[in-house]
Amino acid sequence: MRQQHLATLGLTLDADSHTIKAAFRRLASLYHPDKSPHQRQRFIEICHAYDQLTQPPTQHLKPQPHNVNRRIGKRGEPTHRRFEILLESHYKGVHVSTRA
Repeated sequence: MRQQHLATLGLTLDADSHTIKAAFRRLASLYHPDKSPHQRQRFIEICHAYDQLTQPPTQHLKPQPHNVNRRIGKRGEPTHRRFEILLESHYKGVHVSTRA
C-alpha cells in the first residue's frame, strides 16, 4: 500500500518525510482545483496518498468507555465534579446548574 501511495506522489520507496512533504506541496499546487478544475480527481488522490503516508502507525486501541463525554482527571480517572454557575448578580437571580 505504501508503495502505491508513493507512486501516486511520484516517489521511490526510500523517500523520507521531508521528500514526501515536498512532493505533496509541489503536486498539490500543480493540481489544485482552483488552478486546474479538470484535474480535481487527481488532486483528491494526491491528498489521500499524503494523508496515508503521514499518518502514524495504528496502535492497538484501548476500548472506549461507555460515556466518552466524561472529563478525565490527572491520572486517567474520570472526574465527577459538579459545576455550578451562579448568575444572580448579572441575570436577575437566575441560577444555572450543570453537571459534567
